[in-house]
Amino acid sequence: MKTSSNPVQRTEKYYSIDGMRAIAAFFIVCLHVPFSGTFGEVVSAFARIAVPFFFMISGFFIWSDTEEKQYKRIRKQIKHLFFLMIYADVLYLLWDMLMALRSKTAVSSVLENLLSYRFLLFNFKVGGHIWFLRALIYVLILFFIIRKLKLEKVAFVIMWALLIIDLFACKYSMLLFHHTLPFRIYEPFTKFACVAYTYFMLGYLIRTRAEQGKLIGQRTSRYLFYIFLGILINLAEFFLLEHYNANVTACNYIGTFLITSSLFLYLVLVPERFKDSILYKIGSQYSLYIYILHLIVKKVLLILFTAAGIKKYYYLGAPVWVYAVTLIVSVLIVWIQKKWKPSSR
Repeated sequence: MKTSSNPVQRTEKYYSIDGMRAIAAFFIVCLHVPFSGTFGEVVSAFARIAVPFFFMISGFFIWSDTEEKQYKRIRKQIKHLFFLMIYADVLYLLWDMLMALRSKTAVSSVLENLLSYRFLLFNFKVGGHIWFLRALIYVLILFFIIRKLKLEKVAFVIMWALLIIDLFACKYSMLLFHHTLPFRIYEPFTKFACVAYTYFMLGYLIRTRAEQGKLIGQRTSRYLFYIFLGILINLAEFFLLEHYNANVTACNYIGTFLITSSLFLYLVLVPERFKDSILYKIGSQYSLYIYILHLIVKKVLLILFTAAGIKKYYYLGAPVWVYAVTLIVSVLIVWIQKKWKPSSR
């Protein structure tokens, strides 16, 4: 395959990044609905690149050529994410109540989750994966302050420090120190600080360097090699930590950082990749719906497969079934929205 140097022309349209959204959305599904056996565990270890990738996208596209435009963009994003988070929380609250009624358990236990500090601060408990939206709101507010106070250089130093701290205090803590922090402590720390903040800032750093022309002449082959190297490191880390029974959950590997950052740089260098492809369409139009809805689809499919007496077939390809059906549901939602808008005028 021929690789090239890319001048990285200024553009707001990165088909490559949108196309990768579709793949990253599938990896999100793999994290929550894994394949079975060792294969599933390996795929899940690699799929950890998905969440950092989505935060990098947010940091990358928050860049603007003027401060005024950027502040306006930040405010708009915070407002949009806030209402999206509310909608998602209400959806999953109603869903959890429905499942409580179905299992004949107390609905009050579901409502009690709303008073939990883990929900109020981090959006855990109710639609647990919606923490991504809460974390992004926090990061955008913090980034607004960073820009106002001109603290970008300090913010980047903190970014690198948190990446290192995350490895020692979380992912490798059991292997190195035979002890790790309680889950209730390290989960919000690693997700909100070491993933949300660090990868958002990393995405912003890459965009800043691209706009400064510092990616001009970079060869895509270099980053393809780094991606391959990151995959090998990721595999080695997984089997090493599993061998010593020291694989701390919900934390990222060294390979996660190398793969995600190299992949993102590669995509920036080839902005036309995935143009006019099905991946671009899925990523640009449906990836957000897939992210929000896939856990409901997971439960519905499991109920249907079980009722039909073919539960074993569900587990043979669970992430594929969930992704495909969630995609179909997402297409229908977008189609209905497009049909509804003209008639509401």
